[in-house]
Amino acid sequence: MRTDEAARAAKGEAARAGGMARVRIGIVGWNYPEWRGGVYAEKAKPADFLAQYARAFPLVEAASAAYGMPKREVVARWAEATPAEFEMSLKIPGWILQKRLDDPDVPRALRLLLDRLEPLRERGKLGALVAQFHPSFRFDKKADQLAALLRALPEGPRWAVELRHESWWREETYETLRSAGVTLVWSELADGFRTPPVATTGSLYVRLFGDRALEPPYDRKRRDATATLAHWAERLRTAAPAVERIDVLVSKYLEGYAPESARTLAQMLGVDLRGPAAAPELARDA
Repeated sequence: MRTDEAARAAKGEAARAGGMARVRIGIVGWNYPEWRGGVYAEKAKPADFLAQYARAFPLVEAASAAYGMPKREVVARWAEATPAEFEMSLKIPGWILQKRLDDPDVPRALRLLLDRLEPLRERGKLGALVAQFHPSFRFDKKADQLAALLRALPEGPRWAVELRHESWWREETYETLRSAGVTLVWSELADGFRTPPVATTGSLYVRLFGDRALEPPYDRKRRDATATLAHWAERLRTAAPAVERIDVLVSKYLEGYAPESARTLAQMLGVDLRGPAAAPELARDA
């Protein structure tokens, strides 16, 4: 286990003793002009979206990082635009994961990524970094490649892995992630695909994504996923005694309007979404 993950595990023991799991609920992305008049002011400029988003939600996932390495000056603006205790999670750029993961370029690329993200890290705003693999990434073909990636991950941030093929659902996978101090992402995808509720670290990272077939605009609820949200609320209440923190990211594809989906889940869990200063917690006996 990495030294930083060991320290977080120790803090998790204290949190568990106190009977609470810290919960942050946010959204995948924030650049949605159609949220003007709701999350954003009616005449908000795109440059103002993140700051206004951060007043309503304590966490966001910058999924756009999957398509390219963010520039350090852009990351600095993100850090400056958001309040203390706000966190930003990011996907690892896809071009890194498309390499052979035992390639010596992979550790160098990951170190470069961390250098670009330093403005967030130094302000305590860097959330989990997520390696999202294509559904064709299967245990029988890629187990050695996943192991190579885990060996290459630098110490420092929280790392998470999203595996989207059922061949990975076995104890060997879970133990490999536990040994590396890496979180298994829990996912809700199309066609009812759900990750087994196995925690591999003291943190949970949950992505409620849904079906990409839901088309824009994403300005109103266009599909009822209440039953899905209720399922996840119960799953998280069940998992809470064993973890220190729970991060949940909701996608526009789940119901069509991610802010409403996030608020619905927050109500189900009894979590306050007034922003990062609220530091919402989930009681173990909720």
